Amino acid sequence: MLYLYHGTTSVCAIKARITLFEKGLKWDGEILDLHRGDQHRPEYLKLNPNGVVPTLVHDGKVIIESTLIIEYLDEVFPDPPLMPSDPYQRVQARLWMKKIDDYLHAACSTVTFAIAFRHALLKKTPEELEARFKNIPDPAYRANISARWRRRWAGRRI
Repeated sequence: MLYLYHGTTSVCAIKARITLFEKGLKWDGEILDLHRGDQHRPEYLKLNPNGVVPTLVHDGKVIIESTLIIEYLDEVFPDPPLMPSDPYQRVQARLWMKKIDDYLHAACSTVTFAIAFRHALLKKTPEELEARFKNIPDPAYRANISARWRRRWAGRRI
C-alpha cells in the first residue's frame, strides 16, 4: 500500500504525485493543510522530523524527501522506468535533480512561501511570526537565507 502525505502548495509534493501518476500506481493519501501547520503535528513529525511534505509510506516503510521518493518508486516499481537505462544518462538525470534540489528549490521556495503564506502571515503579530519560524524543526533550514527572506516577506505590509 502506498500512502502519500502531501500539500497543495508544495512543489516537492507535486513531484511525488507526478511520479505516482506517470508510473500508474494506485495510492491513497492525506493532504496536509500547510497554512494551518499540519506538517508540525507531533504524529506527522514522527514520520518526517523535518516537518515538510511529501512523505511516502509504503508497506510500513517511511520515505521522505521528494527526490528520494521518486528514486524509490522507480526502483520498487520498475515499469515503466523513469530513469534512463544507460549509466551515464542516469548520472546526468541525477545531476539535473540535484541542481533542482540544491539551487532551484531553495530559490523557488522563498517566492512560493511568500505567495502561498503571505496573506495568513500578514495577519500575525511579530510574536506569532517568530513562533511560526521557530517551529521549523531543521535548524539549518530555519537559519538559511530562505528563512531570512521568508521573515522579510512575512513582515511586508504592501
